[in-house]
Amino acid sequence: MAELKGKKNKKRNTFTVAIVPDDGSEAKGYENVSSQKLVLAILSLCLVVAMSVALLIALTPLKTLLPGYGSATRYEKRLIANQMRLDSLSSKLLELDRYNQRMKNILGITPFPDSAAYIPERIANATPRRQFYAKQEAYLPIQNEDDQLAIPDYVGNVVSGTLSQEFLPERSHYGIDIATASNEPIGAFSDGTVLFADWNYDYGYTLIIDHGGLISFYKHCNKLLVREAAQVKRGEVVALAGNTGHESSGPHLHLEMWTDGIPVNPADYIQN
Repeated sequence: MAELKGKKNKKRNTFTVAIVPDDGSEAKGYENVSSQKLVLAILSLCLVVAMSVALLIALTPLKTLLPGYGSATRYEKRLIANQMRLDSLSSKLLELDRYNQRMKNILGITPFPDSAAYIPERIANATPRRQFYAKQEAYLPIQNEDDQLAIPDYVGNVVSGTLSQEFLPERSHYGIDIATASNEPIGAFSDGTVLFADWNYDYGYTLIIDHGGLISFYKHCNKLLVREAAQVKRGEVVALAGNTGHESSGPHLHLEMWTDGIPVNPADYIQN
């Protein structure tokens, strides 16, 4: 009998909840509130508060205060900006090639075919080193009284290392790869102006130098030592070799050279 009465009293275990306003007005009370209902009400209140805080953070600038959020956003913006700058440079190269073709038509010079299949033949028939230095005649010394220009060779290498991939434009490899040690100094091919010096997702730290009629690309660098618009001299150390970028599989320098919108073999320029 006593055990049955204890169970009955346990079932009747309830609470009275009173809400007292701050302004001193009459309090409101809720009697006979069971413990289960009280716990459920507290959990519901916590859930509402948690959802409100989550929405407040997600829909307002407060999310920028979260650890790591601001740096990730700046990183993504930098990726997009650098990619757009490279795309813009590529468009400028293509536009330069079209401009050269229009000028040839105006001057009555037979233009090269526009077919991509003809590019390897154009490269094979070119003499890139002399074409390049012919455009630099104003900066070259006079060799003799007949005003013949001395065409200097590049002294030394762009970077110390071993050729690991040749120039194969028919396989969309528009430069050469030179396997080298990480942080090996990279020298500028010739005097020029830095067009681009920043990071790119595919090519890592990339340097582009305009030599006046010829543009050189240095990709997958570990560190860049010059900034955009800087004037560099032949052989000046402009970067350190590395293994940066999605397309890199080991420490090396990917070196490209383009003239009039056409890729040319860098080995034709740097070999003595």
